[in-house]
Formats: sequence, C-alpha cells, structure tokens
Amino acid sequence: MAVLTGLSEARGTRCVVLDADLQDRPEAIPDLLGHDYSAVLAGRRGDYAPPGRLFTSALYRRLLTRLSGVPLDAGMFFAIAQEDVRRLLDLRISKASLVAMIGLSGIRSTSVLSVGPPAIPGVQPIRGSCASG
Repeated sequence: MAVLTGLSEARGTRCVVLDADLQDRPEAIPDLLGHDYSAVLAGRRGDYAPPGRLFTSALYRRLLTRLSGVPLDAGMFFAIAQEDVRRLLDLRISKASLVAMIGLSGIRSTSVLSVGPPAIPGVQPIRGSCASG
C-alpha cells in the first residue's frame, strides 16, 4: 500500500495522510494537530455523497467501528504520532483499511469534524469509487 510506504519514510513527530483528490482541505491540517490522542481522524458527517453511497458507507462504518473501535465518522484524512506509525507497519498487513489498522493496533484515536469548501474554489472533489491496495 502506497500510504504505508510513505509513512515508513516519513520523519517528524506527527505524520499527516491526505488524499490528493481535493476531497479534504489541506487548510484543515491544523485541526488534526494539538490533540491528546495518538491518531486524530477527520470525521465526515452529512450529505457528502449520493444517498445510495451514504447508506452503504454508513453500514461499512458501523461494522468497522464495532470490529476495530475507530470513531464512527473516521475518514482517510488523519494525523498520527510517529511512534505509532511503527505499530501500523508492524502489523504487516497491506490489503486492509488503514483506518481499521489504526483501531486494530490499539492506537488511541478520536475524530474531529472536517468541514469546508473544496481545497480550490470552484473545483469539486472527485466523488467516484476508488480502490486502494
């Protein structure tokens, strides 16, 4: 997984993971920092996708929360402490949800609401389905 490779090379006290599709705003990075948690995930709430996708996403998130303990609204935009990056890498799982890996590794996490317009005014984020791994 490309994100795990990037995290393995990252330096600093905290690492931030952010998709490049403009779905999340880089200006929101400070909202993820300065919390007393090892991982702070940007939360998604509201009508950010078509109804059918929101329904299936809600089912997936409920199951993910029940199985791994991550916040119900956790997304793939997050900040994580450098010392906990090693815990993720030590799982040696390459085809799992990184959010699930955070929960399964026992990393203390929370979510903060991620709101605001697209990163570039007038440019709408990509809303299609994406596969990772």
